[in-house]
Amino acid sequence: ANVRLEKGKAYLLTDSIIYNTSQDVGYYVTGGKLINDKDTMTSREGLYYTKTDIAIAKKNVLLWNDTYRIDCDSLKYNAASKTAIFISRTHLTSDEHTIYTSSGWYDTEREISTLAQDVQLYSGSQSMFADSVYYDRVLRYGRGWNNATIIDTAQKYVIKGNYVEHHEEGGISLATDSNLLILIDDNQDSLFLHSDTIMVYFDEEHELQWGRAYNRVKFYREDMQGACDSVALVREDSTLFLFYNPVVWTDSYQLTGDTIRYMALDSSNARIDLIKSGFIVGGLYENTEFDQIKGVNITGFIKDQNLYRVDVVGNAECVYYLQEEDSTLIGINTSMTSEMRVLLDSNKIQQIRFYDSPDGKVYPDEQFEDKDRRLQDFRWLIDYRPKTIQDLYVNPIPRKKE
Repeated sequence: ANVRLEKGKAYLLTDSIIYNTSQDVGYYVTGGKLINDKDTMTSREGLYYTKTDIAIAKKNVLLWNDTYRIDCDSLKYNAASKTAIFISRTHLTSDEHTIYTSSGWYDTEREISTLAQDVQLYSGSQSMFADSVYYDRVLRYGRGWNNATIIDTAQKYVIKGNYVEHHEEGGISLATDSNLLILIDDNQDSLFLHSDTIMVYFDEEHELQWGRAYNRVKFYREDMQGACDSVALVREDSTLFLFYNPVVWTDSYQLTGDTIRYMALDSSNARIDLIKSGFIVGGLYENTEFDQIKGVNITGFIKDQNLYRVDVVGNAECVYYLQEEDSTLIGINTSMTSEMRVLLDSNKIQQIRFYDSPDGKVYPDEQFEDKDRRLQDFRWLIDYRPKTIQDLYVNPIPRKKE
């Protein structure tokens, strides 16, 4: 370089320069290098405003320091604040990250940035996408706005929302505003969950430890759906807790209780506990009649997506419709006892076992009064059942029982 233009600690090296003294700006078109402490920027063409310490680099722009390498077509750089201002599609790389953005800025000294317009941030198995992102490299912390998505291919989850926060080194991450949590399962269908706020906690090894969703919760999986006002997930034993007016649907059955605990035992077996005020309802004849099982506590067992056994403990009651194989009604059975076990096949009640002397009777259909066809506290909540992922965002179940 034959020319050196200095301003404070920053200086520009180039073969030739045109300097406008009235505007305090130097032009170069044969290649230049701006050095400012740890930051070095090169480009084919550029301008350097010495009065404002602003450099504008064009064509084959490259800026690097000990942390990041930035390459793009055009870039604005403030030598006084050591800030790169993005004015074209820009690619940033470091030992930990690969980032793409079209607008925003990066403070090279404090290592913080605000990025905008189709932002993509990759770090190992984790990635973040959003219209806008704030990122602190020292804290390994990011926030995303508008169409934000966090993906972890190792932990197999996706978080979406119009506002998200994420800690790369562990801690709590959250999503609000049209959010969606997707738990990916290679062995069966993924689970999709929406609520007002979703929070997940990771340890330092990036292992998902627990999650929480609260206010207006709904979730959808092809074989199971649910709604409530608060959910807690414990990943260690694959347990899902539902609080405040919870309901779970599996095939033709609706399961409710004061609290619901769902535990995946393995890839094909699950257990569901309806804790206090347990109630199971199965729709029949286009939901005009209902099989019903009620008790203080109910435990259901699911295999290959089918409910096959129900254990009822405390004030057990049931109403179920005896049918021929072609669904012709034989009669209606009502039973009351302290405990019972209900066996099902193809989601139909096949047998009921009692542990003490039951009070029961089988009625012909025409002799069974309408007032006895619904057990006390019967509710049919089908209007709240999500049938698609889009249904998660509408018609939330009330926090309290209606």
